[in-house]
Amino acid sequence: MYAQEPNLKQIRLKRVAEKLGCSVQRVYELMEEDKEFPIPTRYTARWVSFFECEIDAYIIKKAARTTGESIESLTERLLKASVFCYEYNKRVNKIKPAEVA
Repeated sequence: MYAQEPNLKQIRLKRVAEKLGCSVQRVYELMEEDKEFPIPTRYTARWVSFFECEIDAYIIKKAARTTGESIESLTERLLKASVFCYEYNKRVNKIKPAEVA
């Protein structure tokens, strides 16, 4: 398991739709239909946000279920892909460590 600080960044509905690759309307439908969909934080009647880490976890769970992989296996595969992309971009673009945020 990986020990790291939890990502408590909150994102708005439009960003959730972008991460899921769907419309804002579909996010509303998922909020109603899917019991596993993260519960938003409601600040006002028109202002809601989600914890980004919960949306990411939702995506990983759905992907694992769809592919038949375990969550651990899928997460490990995604981590390796992320490291590969980072290393590749570092070589191709000659990124210095201080430039990567």
